[in-house]
Amino acid sequence: MSESHLNPTVEEPGFSQQSLADESATKWKHHPDVLTLPDKTAHLWRIKLRQSESVRSRFWSILDKTEQARAKRFHFDKDRFAFIMARGALRAILGKYSGNDPAKIHFFYSGHGKPYTNFSPKLNFNLSHSGDYALLGLVREYNIGVDVELIRSNLATEDIATRYFSKDEAQVFRQLPENQKVEAFFNCWSRKEAVIKCDGRGLSLGLSEFDVTLSPDLPGQLIRASWLGNEVNNWRMCALSVDPDYSACLVVDGKIKEIETWEAGSSITT
Repeated sequence: MSESHLNPTVEEPGFSQQSLADESATKWKHHPDVLTLPDKTAHLWRIKLRQSESVRSRFWSILDKTEQARAKRFHFDKDRFAFIMARGALRAILGKYSGNDPAKIHFFYSGHGKPYTNFSPKLNFNLSHSGDYALLGLVREYNIGVDVELIRSNLATEDIATRYFSKDEAQVFRQLPENQKVEAFFNCWSRKEAVIKCDGRGLSLGLSEFDVTLSPDLPGQLIRASWLGNEVNNWRMCALSVDPDYSACLVVDGKIKEIETWEAGSSITT
């Protein structure tokens, strides 16, 4: 089964699906001193998790007691350090946008565990981390989901695809040439995770309830979602290049017009 027959890309004035979906165009830039997030724009941050002990100590100091207790429960240092860096960077970046002290930001949680704040104006965000990187997405008026995955070729099997992909996605995966299967597998994985996180219901949303593109020669796109019907065309998906060994994706449930991609450099980590 071909992916392209299910739902062709629909473009509209002022929006280029290719411009948002061409991961080769991802350029992580130094962010401006003053951060503003206009409507219909998404900001993405690439965060390097391997940092010095002094940076980790600073980020540890801005975590609240619940976050510190969660960090202490990790068995391995690398997992604990990654959590501290990702959560600390989240606080530091949210503080830049909102003008709040990062240590005093209070998080609320949805019924499915998705964090949010009560900032005004509204600032929606989503965070993902894997391996040496974290990815943070922010948008004003829409829901947002991001995912980054370290590519592990041993996981890219037909058995796992059959179990976790939709029927159509698994069929497309099986028909691909062997030299495309690892990339396609993690394209599908990161895109489905981003959709789930954007939707906000977590794993209570069945993985067979929606289809995404996965072939390396196709842009990232949400093709079908059982709960959306024709409104699926209002959602935006963008495949991202974080690092050659990673697969990453952004999903927004609205018609964003622009994406800015920032590197979380020394002004964030110092």
